[in-house]
Order: sequence, then C-alpha cells, then structure tokens
Amino acid sequence: MTPEQCREARELLGWTALLLAEKAGMHDVTVRSFEQKKKPTLPKSMTALRATLEAAGAEFAADGAGVQLANTHRVITPEQCRAARSLLGWNRQRLAVRADLSTSTVIVFEAGKRPLLRDARTALRKALEAAGVELIAENGGGSGVRLRKDLPPP
Repeated sequence: MTPEQCREARELLGWTALLLAEKAGMHDVTVRSFEQKKKPTLPKSMTALRATLEAAGAEFAADGAGVQLANTHRVITPEQCRAARSLLGWNRQRLAVRADLSTSTVIVFEAGKRPLLRDARTALRKALEAAGVELIAENGGGSGVRLRKDLPPP
C-alpha cells in the first residue's frame, strides 16, 4: 500500500486521519507522516493501517495505482463471525481449522482487538459460507447472518 492509496482509501471511507489512527491502534501523527511521506513507517504500523482499511472494505491495486471499495456484503464483521459460529454450533478452534487459520487469529478478530488482512477475512468468510451461512450486509437494519434454506438436514 502506498501513501497515496492510504489517503485515497481513508477518504473513500469518509474517515479522518485521526479516526483511521484510532481504529488501527496508533497515533494520528503516524498516519499523517505516512500519507505525507515525512518519515519511514514501521512495517508493523503499515500492516495495521492496511488491515484496518481492508477490514472496512478497501481493496488496493497490486501495482500501487489505486484503491476501490469492495462490495460491503463480502466483508465479515467480528459480530457476524461470532453469530455464524453460534448458528453452526462451532467453537473457535473448529472455525480456525476450517479456515486454515490459527485459533488465536479467530479469537483476536472476534474480540475486535485487531482487524484481519483480506486473505484471513476471506478464509473465514469462505469457511462459514461453505458450511451454509449467509452474510447479510448492512442495510439500515444492521448486518447479520442466517443459514441458507437449501441446506440438507443434519
């Protein structure tokens, strides 16, 4: 992610540098310094910025040329993850195995302590969808989950 992409993604989301910093768990000076190319940014900070923006639906062009917002129905929230697991009767370890992630990754994500990179969020979403969960996008009434009707009986 380039500084330009960071700024563009933040603006597409309607976020200030301060809000992005709060969501990423860092000081707003770090965000501003990165976007303005004032000083080198630590890899850990860049990872946190990117993960936070991707969790909100930003998709970055690999060549550094731009950014766009993903379809919001494809983004899974920590609340949806917990609710989907509950519908399926799965514990965190079972979801982690199905998504090929560590159990600690699932725990931290569901607690809302750290956003996940797109690949990890996609793995969670695909594991839950393969088990029959449908993610319901925010539509004014809140995001949610449900089980597909066409599921065979257990």
